[in-house]
Formats: sequence, C-alpha cells, structure tokens
Amino acid sequence: MMAGARCRHHETRFPHAPRAPGFAPAKRLDRARRSPDAHLGRIMSLESRSFGEQSETEAVRFLERRGYRVVGRNIRIGRGEIDLIAYDRDVLVFIEVKARRNTRYGGASFAVDSRKQRQLSVLAAGYMARRRIKDCPCRFDLVLIQGFANRALEIELIQNAFEAGGDFRSR
Repeated sequence: MMAGARCRHHETRFPHAPRAPGFAPAKRLDRARRSPDAHLGRIMSLESRSFGEQSETEAVRFLERRGYRVVGRNIRIGRGEIDLIAYDRDVLVFIEVKARRNTRYGGASFAVDSRKQRQLSVLAAGYMARRRIKDCPCRFDLVLIQGFANRALEIELIQNAFEAGGDFRSR
C-alpha cells in the first residue's frame, strides 16, 4: 500500500508505507498566503451558533411560561436533529426554533420550507419509534425569534404549524 493511501475497511492512513514514484502530497496554503480575513468565517459561525443557543434557551423559557413541559433539547436522530421536544398537557410537541437577527431573506418564518417539514416529520417518527411511543397525540410547533439590535427579542409561537409531511399552515 502507498503512503497516504487509505485502507478500504478501516479508513486509516498508513504513513509508513513506501511512496509510489512521482507521488507528491497535496499542497496546503500556508498562513502567509491565506486571506487576512479567512478567520472571520469561523468567528461568524461561532457567533451565529451562540445566537442560536441563546435563542433556544429563550424559546424554552417562553414555552415553559405557557405551560409546556420541555423533555428534550437538540435531540439527534440519525443525521438530523429536533430542536425541542415538549408536552403541552397530554400532547407530544416537536418544536422547531428559528432565530434570525434581521428580516433579510424573509425572516424566520421563511426558513421552514416543505423539505424541512418532511425532515422534521421523519425525525419525529424516528423519535417515537425509538422511544416506543404509541397512541400519543403529537403536533409540530414553530417558535420564531427575531433579534434586532437594541430591542428585545420578538418571539412568536405557531402551534400546529404543519401536518406530518404536509405544508406550512397560514397563520
């Protein structure tokens, strides 16, 4: 096996293996050749992640004040994630939290398209199957958060926002 080659079964590298004639490793950009602003993308994503986490925390507080009992946060199922899972009385509620700093691109309500609704439906079914939950009414709610500079967050709850695999209901 050649250096840098990957074992098909274990996806590990074998650096001690001899290199083939003419083999040259891929060149990396050294720090001096990178754009001076290259690090900003990482900072922005960390800042956005922090805003998202703060928004989810605010959504939990908002829902608990309205009588919801939150039982799960950021639940991973396969490759997807459900933001919040809660009970509203005896109804199991799968909640998608969408937070936006501004109304560019339509704001938070435009972020839940039909593809996202289908994905949430599949994730909810997977969650219920994994937990062996049967004969329990459930629904999908949206918490939309708009965060504007120098103003309090605007939080909106849309209960029963869409049917499993269906379309977003008008308000």
